[in-house]
Amino acid sequence: MEYAFRLKAGYRKVINELRNLIEYNEIDGILLLDQYEVLYTLGVKKSYNLLEINPVLLITDKKSYLISDRFTFEELKGLNDIEYVLIDRNSFNDGLNFAEKLKEVILKERIKKIGVFEEISFDWVKVIHLKNLFLHKFTLIDDERKERLKECIEIGSSVYSSVKENLSKFQKEIELRNFIDELIYENGAEKRAYPTRIVSKKRTSNPYSTTEGNVIEYPLIIDFGLLKGNIGIGISRTFFPDELRDLNEKIMKVREEILNYIKPGRICSKIYEHYLGIMKKIGFKDFIHHSLSKPLLPYSKGLYISPYSNEVIEPGYIFHLNIELYKPDDFGIKFIDVIEIRDKAFNLTDF
Repeated sequence: MEYAFRLKAGYRKVINELRNLIEYNEIDGILLLDQYEVLYTLGVKKSYNLLEINPVLLITDKKSYLISDRFTFEELKGLNDIEYVLIDRNSFNDGLNFAEKLKEVILKERIKKIGVFEEISFDWVKVIHLKNLFLHKFTLIDDERKERLKECIEIGSSVYSSVKENLSKFQKEIELRNFIDELIYENGAEKRAYPTRIVSKKRTSNPYSTTEGNVIEYPLIIDFGLLKGNIGIGISRTFFPDELRDLNEKIMKVREEILNYIKPGRICSKIYEHYLGIMKKIGFKDFIHHSLSKPLLPYSKGLYISPYSNEVIEPGYIFHLNIELYKPDDFGIKFIDVIEIRDKAFNLTDF
């Protein structure tokens, strides 16, 4: 069988950074539990969702262990300088418990202290929680990923343009959803980033509503995502009925005002506080329950503008801006755009 991937030389830079962290923190290894951190470290460019593969990576000062099941190993064959540790399971439905095999490796390597970026602990090894190396890597993207991001934005623009042009032709939510899914692939995306959502009327007030066979009514939320390699974007728009046209204008002004406020040097929690202040003026503060930003797809580590984030905005950051509110049993609003920070915030998906 032909190998799915070959590691590129650039991956060694990430491995070396992790090994520098091991030396600096005087620990014996670093454990990566996040799928996308593992793929990034190994230089894997292919798109995966959370259900397809389940890699866990243990880095020591001299060795790298990939701990997973045979399905993951079939996908990630041929990785140089990696020792494969197999977890035996018959299907994805059996669940994946890596702890037993991890313990075997840690005892074999005589590891006493292990660094992690997640909130996790074990009773058989001392766990040291480290500042996450990948936060900036997933927000300040390299030139190669920027090119793929540009392709994603072009695909998203084409999909959205076709949706607007043909929206009146569809009677049911599920018909429109299927149309969008076909467009995502026809325009060059490798796969959907998450299930496309088309929800109408009062069902928009529930952020977890899924597409059904309902007749399309307004307000209408259209929400889709796409992946190209190991990067992707989400696009969300809300279409309002005539009687809510004033509300649409208010939300567009909110988006414009918050974009003008987001600048290098500003602290995320302060930006979120300003956002709530804007929403309070138009009477919607009580219906805000989400962070103002999310990382690029596939969602993992990155920038979250929330009440709890002390992250400082820096030039070069790229992330999703999420304008969302949900008024119970009435209506919901969702706009997602891709934002790049230069001397100010620029909307890369202003279509």
